[in-house]
Amino acid sequence: MQQKKKEMNKDKQQEVIDYCFPMKKQNERNAGRKKVLERLFGFKIPFAMLINEAGLFDSKKRYELLKNNPFEIMVFDKRIDYIKDEEMLKGVPFKSIFLCSNVLPTQFTFEVLS
Repeated sequence: MQQKKKEMNKDKQQEVIDYCFPMKKQNERNAGRKKVLERLFGFKIPFAMLINEAGLFDSKKRYELLKNNPFEIMVFDKRIDYIKDEEMLKGVPFKSIFLCSNVLPTQFTFEVLS
C-alpha cells in the first residue's frame, strides 16, 4: 500500500512537471515559465515556487508580470541539490531561489543552508 501511494505521488509530481515545463528548448522553457507565473499570480493566493534564478527578469513579459504583482524572493548561500528517482543530484549547474507571493515577511530573504 505504501509503495502504491509513493508511485501515485511520483506520477502526480511528473504530471505537474510535464504540465508546467513540457518544452525541451531553453527559449521554450522560458516561455513556459511565463505561463506558469501568470497562472500562479492569477489564482490570487499565496505561493512559493523553487525556480532557476537565471533570466528571471530577462523577458519583458516576465518583468512586467513581476513588476505588477506582489512577490518575494528567498536567496540561498549555495546551490540547491535536487533529488531525481530517489537519487541526490549534486553539483547542479544553476542557482535556485524561491519565488513567492504573499509568503515571506520581506521582499528579499537570505537563508544559509546547512
